[in-house]
Amino acid sequence: MTHPHPAEPEPVDAIRRYAGFGFVIAMVLAPFLALILGIGIGLLVMTIALTATTVLVIDARRMAERERQMGLAVLAAVNAVLALSCLLGAISRLR
Repeated sequence: MTHPHPAEPEPVDAIRRYAGFGFVIAMVLAPFLALILGIGIGLLVMTIALTATTVLVIDARRMAERERQMGLAVLAAVNAVLALSCLLGAISRLR
């Protein structure tokens, strides 16, 4: 019976993979879409990026050492507030 080496990363599950892809794509597209289609669309795409970041930080917090969990919780909260702010801004601009 073989045991995986403890230093080897665990397989990335679908939520992490899609959140990571969503973050990268949204961060790259948001400024261009804002220039081409308007600030409201850019804010909407930035909401996706910040929400994906929040999901990834919450996931990282679950696996982090105890002394790092509070800092990651604060980071997740800040990202969530920024995502909500972008969403509200997008809603007001797209009306």
